[in-house]
Amino acid sequence: MKSVARDSFAAVDLGSNSFHMIVANYSDDNPQVVDRLKKMIGLTSGLDNNNILGKEAMERAIDCLQRFGQRVKEILRENIRAVGTNTLG
Repeated sequence: MKSVARDSFAAVDLGSNSFHMIVANYSDDNPQVVDRLKKMIGLTSGLDNNNILGKEAMERAIDCLQRFGQRVKEILRENIRAVGTNTLG
């Protein structure tokens, strides 16, 4: 059975140009950053004239999210938060 990191937390920022994730463990009443990931995605540059996201930009985003997902798979879902740019809407 997998061990779940109950005292681990992740925050994900899905921005227009890059995606960021920070992972922290809470110990002794203090958060301790244990990992930071950043990937340039270029969602804004992936928009066409009709503001539709192109296939290549979508693939870059999905690849990055899969990597982030592998990193947080041991963290409780309720301990993960994500926010996204308007470009995703």
